[in-house]
Amino acid sequence: MLQARLQTGAFLLLFAVTSLLATALYADGPALLREYIEIPVDISSDSDRDEPTGAPRGLVCPGPFTATHTTTPFDQGGASVFAQGGFLEGEWAAATYVVPADRFPLILEVGEILLASPTITAPSQTQYTVGVWQGNPATGTMVAQFSSNGTDIPHADHPIGQNVALRIQFQVDPGDPDQVVISNDGSNSFTVGFRIDSHNNQLFGTCGIACNEPLGLLCTGNNMMPSTDTDGQAQPTNNWLFAINCPGLSAGWYNFAQLSGLGLTLSGDWMIQASYRCINEPTGACCLTASCIEQTETACDALSGLFQGGGTACMTTNCPVVGACCQENGDCSLQPTAMACAMAGGTYQGDFVPCDPNPCPQPGACCLTNGTCLDLSEATCNSLAFDFRGEGTACVNGGFCPIGACCLPDGSCTDGLGADECTALSGTYQGDGAMCFGVTCPQPTGACCVASSGTCIGGQTQANCMIIPTATWAGPQSFCPDACNTDPCDGVTLGDYNGDTLIDGDDLALFTAAMVSGSPNQLELCAGDFDGSQQLDTGDIAGMVATLLP
Repeated sequence: MLQARLQTGAFLLLFAVTSLLATALYADGPALLREYIEIPVDISSDSDRDEPTGAPRGLVCPGPFTATHTTTPFDQGGASVFAQGGFLEGEWAAATYVVPADRFPLILEVGEILLASPTITAPSQTQYTVGVWQGNPATGTMVAQFSSNGTDIPHADHPIGQNVALRIQFQVDPGDPDQVVISNDGSNSFTVGFRIDSHNNQLFGTCGIACNEPLGLLCTGNNMMPSTDTDGQAQPTNNWLFAINCPGLSAGWYNFAQLSGLGLTLSGDWMIQASYRCINEPTGACCLTASCIEQTETACDALSGLFQGGGTACMTTNCPVVGACCQENGDCSLQPTAMACAMAGGTYQGDFVPCDPNPCPQPGACCLTNGTCLDLSEATCNSLAFDFRGEGTACVNGGFCPIGACCLPDGSCTDGLGADECTALSGTYQGDGAMCFGVTCPQPTGACCVASSGTCIGGQTQANCMIIPTATWAGPQSFCPDACNTDPCDGVTLGDYNGDTLIDGDDLALFTAAMVSGSPNQLELCAGDFDGSQQLDTGDIAGMVATLLP
C-alpha cells in the first residue's frame, strides 16, 4: 500500500513532497507546433549520470540500484533544470530504463520527479498520478498506478516564492506484502511515469495556452510543471510524453526522438529517477488454472498461482487441476481440490475457475439486531438471519451498522436506513448512527390559500398556514397562484342534481327547490347555473328544461 509520511529528520519516508529553492528564470520562445516554453531553474551541483542500462557497473543483485537518464541530482544546490511550461492536465512524463536481464524480476523501491515553476504567489497544489510499466509505456503493460487523494497519498502543496522547485517521491511501504513487482516482458526494461491530473489553475480550457514571454498564461496560475535537465538528450528514445489531443499534437505516446521529428525538441531528459532491487529468487513452474508459466515464487503468488519449486520447468511439470478458492474476506487462491480449499478455510468455486478476475463475493456490513456490526459475506450473514447491507459496505465507528435517520420529502423521519436506501426514497440521509429523536427534519412547503381575502401565500409549511384564519394548505410542492385557483364546479354535471348521471324528474324537483329557496349552496349553484350568471334564477329554467328533453 502506498502510504504518506512526513519528511522528518533522517528516517526513510514512504511518501514525501519536498520544496527546493531555485534561482532566476528566463523564457525561451515557443516551439513550432505545440506551444511550450523551457524555464531554467538552478537547484543543485553536478553528479554523474547513471549508465543507460541501469545502475553503476560492478554492482550485483540484490542492489539497490538507481536508474535515471539525468546528470542533475535532485537535492538543492546550483545546477539547472528546465520547467516544461506547456505541460497540460492529463499528460504523462515518463522515463524507460533498460537494465540487465538477470535483475528481473525486480521491486521498485522509490520513484521521483522534479516539478518547477517561475512563481508561486498563493497556497496552491497539484494533483497527480504515478504509473509503473513493464517495458515502455507505449507498448508495455502497466503494473501499478497510484493517484494522489489528499489523505494517505498527499497532493503536492506548492511552496510560495519565486523560482521554486518541488520534489515528489513515492515508495511502497517496505512492510507491505503487495510490492510493485516488475517482470521482464522481453525488453529488459521498465518505466516510471507521472501524470498531472489537475493543475492548480489551468487557464483557457483543456488545451490551455503555453507560457509566452515574459511569464506565460499557464505559469501565472500558480501551476508547477515537470522538468528536464539542461545538458541535451542522452536517451531520446527512452524519454516519453503522453500528449492529450490538442492542436499541433494528436493524443498518444511520443518519445523525445519522435517529438524532435515533429519540431518539438526538448532541452534534455526528464528529471525522473527510480531506485529498485532484485528479488533475487529462483524461478520455477507456476501453475495457473489452465496454463503454466515460469516465474519466481513471489510473482507466482501475485498471480494466485501454485509455485512448484525453484528450478522446476513447465515442460517437465504436470500441473494439477486447480480452481478458485474463496475466503470469507473475499480473497481468492488456487487450490487443487475442494477438500484442500475447505482445509484452507475457503469455498471451492470449481475446477479451472480462475482467480483473475476475482470470482469471490466480497464482504460487507452485516448488521445484528442489537445494532452492532460484523464484516461478513452475504451468505454467512444471511445464514445467521442478520441484515446484510451490500458488498463493499463497511461497519463504522468501531463496529456499528452503517445505518441512520432519513428525512423524507413529506417531513417525516425513518430510522434504520442506509444511505442508498434513503436516497432511493428521495430522502436526505442524516449520517451513520443518527436517530430520528435527535434529528429535526425540514418540513415541506407549499401554497397557503386564504379564503377570506382570496390571496395565495407561497412557500408555507402546513403548520404556519394553519395559523392564518380561513386558510387552507394546498399540500407539499404546491405553488401560487395555480394551487389556490381551483374551480368549485369541477366534476359537477349541469342538471344532474342527485349525481346519478341521469337527468330526470328527480333532478327537476331538486332544481326547483334550490331556486325557490333563494340561497342555493355551491353544489346546487354549479348544477343549475346554465346561463353562467353565478346565480340560480328564472334565467336558468330554459337550460334545465332542455336537458330533460330527449
